Amino acid sequence: MHYPTDINLLFDALRKMITLIMRICEHAHITQWRQGKYHISKAKKFYRAAQRLKNAASKDAVKRAQREQLIIKAHAEYIALAQFYVDKVQQTLLAIESSDIITVFRIQQVEGYIQHAKRQIDQIRRRVIHGETIAHSEKVFSIFKPHTEWISKGKAGVPVCIVKDQFQFTLHHRVMAHEIYDQIAVPFIKEVRDRFPPLNECSFDKGFYSLPNQMELATLLEMVVLPREKQNRKAAQLTAFGRINSRTMRKNYKNSIFSVFYALNRQ
Repeated sequence: MHYPTDINLLFDALRKMITLIMRICEHAHITQWRQGKYHISKAKKFYRAAQRLKNAASKDAVKRAQREQLIIKAHAEYIALAQFYVDKVQQTLLAIESSDIITVFRIQQVEGYIQHAKRQIDQIRRRVIHGETIAHSEKVFSIFKPHTEWISKGKAGVPVCIVKDQFQFTLHHRVMAHEIYDQIAVPFIKEVRDRFPPLNECSFDKGFYSLPNQMELATLLEMVVLPREKQNRKAAQLTAFGRINSRTMRKNYKNSIFSVFYALNRQ
């Protein structure tokens, strides 16, 4: 999935809308959209023109105003063209009468992309021309997977906890939104055990340690390796069976940008 912006999502909707209406017309022997590829190319040209224009960094108010007018003009032309194609596609759909299941399915797809295009046209008009801020709840980040959510914006991202077995297969994961490591250790292990009841041993990364976690995890698992912060790697760990060397269970541990801990299941 490419980086989502309102203008490239609009182009995605136009491209799919025109491509599908071309196929429908070809199947129905209608020549109205025989230049569909040209229309897609034209839409892309207007999209690129709007995409290339950036806000001026000049301190000169006149230059900033001129650049702002150029940006507004390019976006206005782009959404005007998009609206023209939306109207034209809708007119074509009204003229098509077919009970063929493939045609009916494609018409439904076109209608879906029309709705995506209308939403993006409205949001671009409000954002660029009227200067509004679009609420996060109104935004869609993919027209192909509308359920896609924006978890975090920026380079740092959000930490993710991952449980892997001894073969490095991921068993479970959890996005740590507004959470810290030692808060999720116990509930996360409970979630993993609900999915994989045979789980009986687990080695954690540093940062998950707390005395309550150590005691409660010892009641859930037969063996727990829960190193403390700034603890020597050779230090022993308290488990349900006593003290063991943490190096044994953490032999294959590799540093990661994620907070990762490995679950081992010995049967």
